[in-house]
Formats: sequence, C-alpha cells, structure tokens
Amino acid sequence: MKGKERMLNRTNTRKNPRKKHRSVIIGDSIVTGLDQYKLSRSTKQNIGVRCFPGATIQDMRDYLKPIFRRNPDSIILHIRTNDANHNNAKEIMDDIDSLCQEIEDTNPKIEITLSGLMTREDNPQAGQTVIDVNTTLENYCEATNMHLITYENIPSRSLNKSKLHLNRYMVLQT
Repeated sequence: MKGKERMLNRTNTRKNPRKKHRSVIIGDSIVTGLDQYKLSRSTKQNIGVRCFPGATIQDMRDYLKPIFRRNPDSIILHIRTNDANHNNAKEIMDDIDSLCQEIEDTNPKIEITLSGLMTREDNPQAGQTVIDVNTTLENYCEATNMHLITYENIPSRSLNKSKLHLNRYMVLQT
C-alpha cells in the first residue's frame, strides 16, 4: 500500500498546476491547411482549428455555440471572405461587430483576435471589398483593443488557380 501511495504522490507532484492556455482558430475554407497538432506543439498551448468551408457570418454564429462550451481563453476569427461577393464593406463590418459583441456577451474573458481578409483575385468587386474591409478592420481593432492578423505579406502569386485560396506551397509554410 505504501508503494502505491508513494507513486500517487510522485505523480501528483509532477503535474503542472498551471492551466494550459486554450485557443481556437475558427474560419471558412481559408483555415483548411492549418494543423492544430503542429500549432499546439510549436506554441506549447492547446490550439484547436475549426474549419467551416463556405460559412457566412450567420453560419458562424451557430458554429460558435459548441465552442463556447469548452471555455477557450482566446478565439481567432477568420470570417467574411465568402460574403465579399455579395456584401459591401460596411455590411461586413457591421456583421463582424455584431458577432464580436455576441462573443463578449457570452464570455467577456475571451480574448478575440480578428483575421483580416485574404486577398482575392477571383472577382474584382470582391477583391475591392476585401481591401475596404481590411482598412476598416484596422481602425476597428485599434478602437476596440482587439488584435488583428494581416496578410500584407502574401503576394498574389501565393494563391492557387482559383485565385481564392493559398496554393500548396504557401499552405506548407504555415
């Protein structure tokens, strides 16, 4: 019996009492190539990746509900690229603001990071909307003290044949 007690005590003293930071990257098809296991190992954090191809802002509202039950410490949102075909920059920003408010109302402790929209060359109108949204996102994140991930370092040659997603070479670099 004493041997078992000693083993239990030894095991308990080795555990790290600090809670591991939990982050979730949520997005449309752009986040498809992200490997949550590699991200978790390289950052020494618990990182989940949830990809919802074709998702709109309304879809994301529904997809976020089960994620909130896991109480993440931070969320990185990559949203609205799919809506650039049909909505203008103001409508997209209004939806982003509304979603961020819902997240903060659900759990004010969640740190929100917004991802800028990645360049699009499949549709000139959508491409201009992306530029307009990204400019507005910078101001929005500064005003709300949210973090912003930008994609200024991704040239158009890094897009695949559809001119919408990253090519294989760029996905492998992430």
